[in-house]
Amino acid sequence: MLIYILYLWIWCFKMKILSIIIILFFTLTLQAEDIAVVVSSKFKSDTLQKSDVNRIFLAKSNRINNKKIKIIELKNSSYKDVFYKKVLNKTQSQLHSYWSRLIFTGKANPPKQVESLDILLKKMAENKLIVTYLPVSMVTSEMKILYTLKN
Repeated sequence: MLIYILYLWIWCFKMKILSIIIILFFTLTLQAEDIAVVVSSKFKSDTLQKSDVNRIFLAKSNRINNKKIKIIELKNSSYKDVFYKKVLNKTQSQLHSYWSRLIFTGKANPPKQVESLDILLKKMAENKLIVTYLPVSMVTSEMKILYTLKN
């Protein structure tokens, strides 16, 4: 009986380790996906450089090809931290502090946030000047990629 309990305990331990490995694998896979900065496919523009994306998402510029753009992002997206860290070199706390200063001085407001991808897609269909960022796998034929953040 003791051997059976020991065997069962070892088997459960192996299953827990295997589950942890699988979860870590899928988490790393999601984080490793490329992120695209996109605009409506109707918008006439060339690709952007990282410095252009940085200026746009930090509200230092609100124009592409002399057309005023609007930034919208998905609220609570899993790739938001990756995007801001790699493109803007800012953590969430640094970004919060940055936007607080801009709001206080009246210079700019942070990007508008929407709850779901469906709402974002609807807004992009209504306004060709909306710019956002998404994992490349979420980009549709209605979007044009301006910049790709490689992971």
